[in-house]
Amino acid sequence: MKKLVLIFVLFTIIVSSVTAGAKPDVYFQTEAFNVFPWRNLAFPGGTTMYGEISHNGFALGIFQYTDLEGKTIGQATNDEMDFLLSYGYDLNNYSLSVILTEYNLPSSPKDAWLHSWEIGMTARCKQWENLTPGVEYYYDFGAYDASYIGTSLTWKYNDNAGIKLTAGINDGQWTEGGKTIKGYDAKIFQEFKFLGNNELSIGVMETDQEHSQRCYMIYKWSL
Repeated sequence: MKKLVLIFVLFTIIVSSVTAGAKPDVYFQTEAFNVFPWRNLAFPGGTTMYGEISHNGFALGIFQYTDLEGKTIGQATNDEMDFLLSYGYDLNNYSLSVILTEYNLPSSPKDAWLHSWEIGMTARCKQWENLTPGVEYYYDFGAYDASYIGTSLTWKYNDNAGIKLTAGINDGQWTEGGKTIKGYDAKIFQEFKFLGNNELSIGVMETDQEHSQRCYMIYKWSL
């Protein structure tokens, strides 16, 4: 984790000082939800934060998750802190990216952390104006010998609203006993402007996980 923190700091300093007149892009978002759907797994309700700095296709990001289910604000703890390094580029009608992620999760004993590494690849087709199919693959080569492959289809029926369908296979990542979990997710989203960019999503997921069907609501605010 210390290495990626150092990389993040150095990247920020170098880009800010060397690229005269070409400042890096900065992005930040936060989410609140009753269920956190992630690769066919349903995590407890809570909040996430994500910050990213990018330049010329390269991006460095930090992701943080807090489990608030059954807790007061005073009982909240940091339940995850991940660091991401990615490179993305456009090729004709396709948007491609490669992502390296370091996961940092609470573990036993108290105050210990579980670390894992993952490499991922994503592709999106931008040939059609309102329809975006995509495919993604991730391989965990750290704490888990696991992988995830998924497909998605996003249809925006106007400039600010749409439907996203996702289906995938999680082969043992963050699952008890390394189980393979198949599932799909369908959500409708509405974007709007209010002190930044906002998105409200309502969806349903069905997986082989213990609670096979879950309905969820996610509110996202970003700058």
